[in-house]
Amino acid sequence: PPPPAAPPPPPPSPPLVSDPADCTVDRCCVVILRGTRASACDPVPIWDLANWEHPGGGFLSVASLCNTVREGWASKGLHAEMGVDTEDASAATLRGGGVRTGIYNNPFCSVQPKPPPPPPHPPSPPPPPPPSPPPPSP
Repeated sequence: PPPPAAPPPPPPSPPLVSDPADCTVDRCCVVILRGTRASACDPVPIWDLANWEHPGGGFLSVASLCNTVREGWASKGLHAEMGVDTEDASAATLRGGGVRTGIYNNPFCSVQPKPPPPPPHPPSPPPPPPPSPPPPSP
């Protein structure tokens, strides 16, 4: 008999996103920051929570998180004690079934371009020549 057919390839991964607002309607993209936006200047994951369940119970509506940047995660409930780092850009999954779907670079931390340096000053004019000696007297 012929060998069994190879299994079909997995479906393609959804495209990576750089802003949670750019997710397609079949995903629930969110950036979850421990503190404020001003305190998170390293690239952080964008999580797809479409198949995620809150590990602390079902009281949280996932739909309320979609397409947002959430701040202050560590200060809510027991999150700080759960040992989950939602800002770890190397993590592929999030406890509860979240999947990293992109990387977010916080626009609040963008380096502002430095102003151009002032134009160089023109060189100072040379000092005036010394006065001429008076003409000899007759």
